[in-house]
Amino acid sequence: EKRQDFTSRKVIGSNKTETYSFLITVRNNKPTPVKIAVNDQIPVSSNSGIEVEAVELTGGKYNAITGEVKWDIGIKPGETKQLIMTYSVKYPKDRTIIFE
Repeated sequence: EKRQDFTSRKVIGSNKTETYSFLITVRNNKPTPVKIAVNDQIPVSSNSGIEVEAVELTGGKYNAITGEVKWDIGIKPGETKQLIMTYSVKYPKDRTIIFE
């Protein structure tokens, strides 16, 4: 789920910075505790003029080369855990980039 309150666009000098934030909700509906691995990905830039930075990952392990974010979590019966993934993309303001 995209967190609208934490998603923004800013122009600073000759660069634009766009920040995106997502909320991942995991719930255990089973009567026993479970361990689960949650995987997601942050965009990776192959262009040196475009910088991608992980801002908040709620304890997730981030691989800057592949962009993979991994959470290994244990959830008790009936428990809900929320994971936040926020990243920013900085690029020249005269360029247009498309990503989701």
